[in-house]
Amino acid sequence: HLWDLPHDKIYVKLQENFQKNIFLAAKSKNKNWGNLAKQIKCCQASLLNWAYSRNFVPFNILVKIADITDTKLETIENHLFAVATGRMTRVNGKRGKPIYNTKFPLKLTPELARITARFMGDGCIKINWYYDSIYYNKEESLINAMKNDAAKVFGSMEITESIDENVKCIRFPSVVGLIITRMFGEVSTFKAVISNEILNGSDEIKTAFLAAYFDDEGTVGIKQPMVRYYTSNLQTRNSLTKMLQDFDIKVGTSTIKYFARNHKNNKIYHVTITGKKNVLRFSDTIPFCHPEKRMKLL
Repeated sequence: HLWDLPHDKIYVKLQENFQKNIFLAAKSKNKNWGNLAKQIKCCQASLLNWAYSRNFVPFNILVKIADITDTKLETIENHLFAVATGRMTRVNGKRGKPIYNTKFPLKLTPELARITARFMGDGCIKINWYYDSIYYNKEESLINAMKNDAAKVFGSMEITESIDENVKCIRFPSVVGLIITRMFGEVSTFKAVISNEILNGSDEIKTAFLAAYFDDEGTVGIKQPMVRYYTSNLQTRNSLTKMLQDFDIKVGTSTIKYFARNHKNNKIYHVTITGKKNVLRFSDTIPFCHPEKRMKLL
């Protein structure tokens, strides 16, 4: 739900008439804007902007307004127009780019599973105030798949694109990263944990997650049938291995030590899928999107 996000880190905009009316109702309960401003501890000018100019409202302020007007948070959620990360300052506030017409509460779908896997693979979510949410890939079809899945899950949004040495980078509104980490935990390489919701999800959820992860992180053999991936995160390796074994895909594992100055972990964990029948089972079960990898498995 919307209210499961940290109240001090999100700004929301409600449908036009609803936002105006809820602030007017709160003012009516307090007789005037000045009294209302004192009660919720904000400046009167901000109240007027939120009511009449329909500016983004800090969610912790909106929760207070809902309490004053006896409005359920479910009703607020049902009238949501846009949401963004943000934080209050002494004068006003700062916020990130919004996502529009997001349907809360969000549920785990194949699209959301793929998005999470891609942030764990070639993407990253930097956990700071604004939750920078970035995805990198050379393969245009994977870039487009990420954007399409994001639109289905989060609604419309502005996605910025750049290219560095033939690698395309797409940057999402930071509220996307905030939502992902609140639902599934950290997704950075060293701290990533595949949540139980995904790990124990339906076959559709697990195959969507595995396909997106291997699109980014897997390699496919040319001379012999083989699929391999490696990670420095043992917990991720073990979770992915379990998910593959759930589909009767036999997995070989190994650990390689290497010299890593100033790094606590100096191990790389490999998972290898070999054997013609076993690789064929993987190919039939896990729907690769990456065109080159998919062709190699045929």
